[in-house]
Amino acid sequence: MKSKGKIKAFILLAVYFIVSTTYAQEKYKLVQDKSKLIVKGTSSVHDWEMNASDLKSEILVSFSKENILKFDEVSFSCPAKMILSDNSIMDNKTHNALKASEHPVISFKMESISINRTEGKDFSGEIYGNVKIAGVSKPIKLKFSGNISDKSIIKVKGIVSMKMSDFEIIPPTAMLGALKTGNDVEVEYEFYFNKI
Repeated sequence: MKSKGKIKAFILLAVYFIVSTTYAQEKYKLVQDKSKLIVKGTSSVHDWEMNASDLKSEILVSFSKENILKFDEVSFSCPAKMILSDNSIMDNKTHNALKASEHPVISFKMESISINRTEGKDFSGEIYGNVKIAGVSKPIKLKFSGNISDKSIIKVKGIVSMKMSDFEIIPPTAMLGALKTGNDVEVEYEFYFNKI
């Protein structure tokens, strides 16, 4: 019985080393000066866009040889007051609509992810998680694509559409109500990650 137990323990140990050698986890951090996130929308007067800065994101990735296997963890945050345009009046109205003083951080945390395609160093898929804006948390699905360069740099990009009303945000107005922003917004992102 003891010899069988030793054999079983040896097999389990061997499997552990094989798996840990084949599947290596690596942590990556967002490169802020290369990454971008743009919020685009419409109004009764003209289209508009705002740029977000001070973005923070980390991902945990599993690899096998040179191929990306999966994202094990994804987190993202951005200060609401760091979403800015070239118009201070618009910025103030946007920050008020986002309730930035009461809820200063916009965040996303992954629940699950699926990689639908891998071709060489390119990949694409869908990520599911919860985004929190203006104190309201909602489930969201994001399509993305990207590529990896020698396991040192990962690029991920995508576009997601959402409605302000989903987060109990009242679309801002200006010029005594003559300018009304639309309920629909589009978020375009292009993120670069370096291995930590």
